[in-house]
Amino acid sequence: MKIKELAQEMNLSTLKFIIFTSITMNLFIVIWHERYMDKLGDIMGKINVFNYFKTAIIFSIGLYYVLLSATGTFYANVINAIIANDNSARSFLDMGNATYALSGLFVFAFWILNIIWSFKAIDNIQEYVVDNELSEIQFNKFLVFLCNVYYVNYKINQIAKIEENR
Repeated sequence: MKIKELAQEMNLSTLKFIIFTSITMNLFIVIWHERYMDKLGDIMGKINVFNYFKTAIIFSIGLYYVLLSATGTFYANVINAIIANDNSARSFLDMGNATYALSGLFVFAFWILNIIWSFKAIDNIQEYVVDNELSEIQFNKFLVFLCNVYYVNYKINQIAKIEENR
């Protein structure tokens, strides 16, 4: 499989990727990783290179959503305690804030893992570009840091267009 075939299979512009991620509250990134990370590794000739990252990314965002839903339950209990004029509202609020903070740590870990993964993926894509003599492709490490997964998707689409024109 070539990058051109992967881009055709994904059929996902970067704008669509950003919109889908926003609508699904980051779950689309997890779906994207699950569906295309192994195929990207196959193209680069590095099978299973991203398995640890895929597991960690899915685990961190999963824990984020579990804790976020628990936070919603805590806040519902706080509202019920306030309505009932119960003094336990303060303890519910403290537990809810701690759970919310913990879920924030997991989403932070999710983004850090995405940044690390993106740098590794861009390095592999650069090797692919050199091997296939696609000298018109330039990479920007700052954009990899800033846009991480979206930049990887953009570069895959850009390489696919160049390969299609050849």
